[in-house]
Amino acid sequence: MNIILCGLPGSGKSTVGKLLAQKLKREHFETDRQLESLYERSFSEKLTCREIYQKLGDKAFRELEKQILLSFKGARTILDIGGGTLTHEDNAKMIQALGLVIHLKDDRKAIFERLLKKGLPAYLDPNASYDSFLKLAEAREPVYVRYAHATIECVNLTPEQIVGQIMNLEGVK
Repeated sequence: MNIILCGLPGSGKSTVGKLLAQKLKREHFETDRQLESLYERSFSEKLTCREIYQKLGDKAFRELEKQILLSFKGARTILDIGGGTLTHEDNAKMIQALGLVIHLKDDRKAIFERLLKKGLPAYLDPNASYDSFLKLAEAREPVYVRYAHATIECVNLTPEQIVGQIMNLEGVK
C-alpha cells in the first residue's frame, strides 16, 4: 500500500515524504517530478509542471497526471502529490484507491512564509500575494479533507515529529 501525502504547496510534503521513506525503507516519489519526466520522455522537451500545464491545458495535463498515478497501482511507496491533484474527482478517487491518503495541515501564515523563502510562486498574484494564497487555501483545503483518510495537524511540529505522528496511524508500517 502506498502512503500518499497531500497538502498546500509549502506544507512539507516533500520533506516529510523523504523522512518517512527513510523510516519505512520505501521509495519516495513526487508526482510533479514524475510528470515532468514523463513529459520530457514523451515530447523531448524539459518543462516544469506549471509550464506543462500552461502549454497543454487542464485536460491534457490531468491525463498525464493520471498516467503517473496508474503507475503506482499496487506499489508500496511514499508519494507526495501536487497541490491541485485532488481537485479533479477522477484522479482523487484513483488516489484514494492507491493507498492511505494523509493531509498535512499547517498554519497558513507559516506555509506562506516558507513559500516566500523560495521566491514568490507564479500562481500567486504579486500585488496581493497573501490574499491570493488564502484564496487558494480556502479552495483546496476542503478537498484535501474530503479525500484524505487522515489529517495531521502540523502546527509547531518538526518534520520528524510529523513522521512520528504518521507512524502512529493505523495501516502504516
